[in-house]
Amino acid sequence: MKATVAEHHRPTKHKDAPTLLDGFTDADGMEVRYVHVEDESRNSQTLHERQRWIADADKALRQHLDWKGPEDTPDKEIILHNPVSRAVYNSPAMREWRTKLVPSAKALYPMQRPNSSHLPSGGEVDPLARSFFFDAIDSIGIRTRARIMGSIMEEHALPGEANRWVSLASGAAVPVFDAAARFDVSMNLAIDLVDYDQNALDFAQQLARQQPIEGASIRMHRRNLVKDMIATDSLVQDLGEETIGMVDALGIFEYFDDQRSVLFLKNAYRLVQPGGVMVAANMLSDRPELDFNQRGIGWPKIFPRSRSQLKQLLTRAGVPLDCVTMTIPEDRVYVVAEIKRQQLQASCSKEKRLKRSSLAPRR
Repeated sequence: MKATVAEHHRPTKHKDAPTLLDGFTDADGMEVRYVHVEDESRNSQTLHERQRWIADADKALRQHLDWKGPEDTPDKEIILHNPVSRAVYNSPAMREWRTKLVPSAKALYPMQRPNSSHLPSGGEVDPLARSFFFDAIDSIGIRTRARIMGSIMEEHALPGEANRWVSLASGAAVPVFDAAARFDVSMNLAIDLVDYDQNALDFAQQLARQQPIEGASIRMHRRNLVKDMIATDSLVQDLGEETIGMVDALGIFEYFDDQRSVLFLKNAYRLVQPGGVMVAANMLSDRPELDFNQRGIGWPKIFPRSRSQLKQLLTRAGVPLDCVTMTIPEDRVYVVAEIKRQQLQASCSKEKRLKRSSLAPRR
């Protein structure tokens, strides 16, 4: 029996904010935090076995650089060129996930909701797929970056005031909905979801209808970010410069090359009102098991970056570095950049000193 979206769109509730493990402020005033984030995988009986298997598979891929990653065909089939990929896609659910969902936003949904009994495309999640969706550090990283973003946005939302949130390349907006569900109804939240993929926006609309967020209004915008945020600034003009309290680009930034990334950052930051915040994430270039991600799973082309490379892009985009906090979870898959716009006649450095962090040190 096929499960409905309503049956498996139930966010796992984690009351604890990310826990600060370590951190420092560099010479340019940029803050760096290393955090622990609670995750569903902690209760998985297959966690250690699956992660050992993936570590061995990644090692084999690094020893055989000639092994090509999976190849998708025009008729929605998959050609598997190496033994790691053949093992990964050795189940009906994994092959359906690859051929029917990747690279759409729906492909992330089983990782965001690893307890789901069915894929968004309808197929049943089998044991092999469930293990990857729960246990792979790529799946864990998808969830931890979302929870870090949620904690940041919750900290910046103001009770009793109109809070506007724009999600750029929102996809199905699961991280946005999960964070917004924790907001107090008095926050008068207005959410604008922006994506070029109509299927993703339709799925987001379906999720929003089946799990309404009390006190929030949601609007959908089908826009091409390359055209409207990189080649031109038309989306900034349409939404309003310095009018948005919360902006996120959680899942798109790493798909742009450096030149496009700088233009995108510059225009996205223009949306943020004084006292507001933007959140962007990028896969780390020194993350564990990158070869498994690229040539085992075969995730479509991205641009992993180091923390220093991301810092250079922010500088080129004109972002004051003392307004930036980079947060890295224990899985080390993504870095999440919190980018504030300072209040008029105030510096972010002063605000950092005055404002108590929501990330409490582990005791």
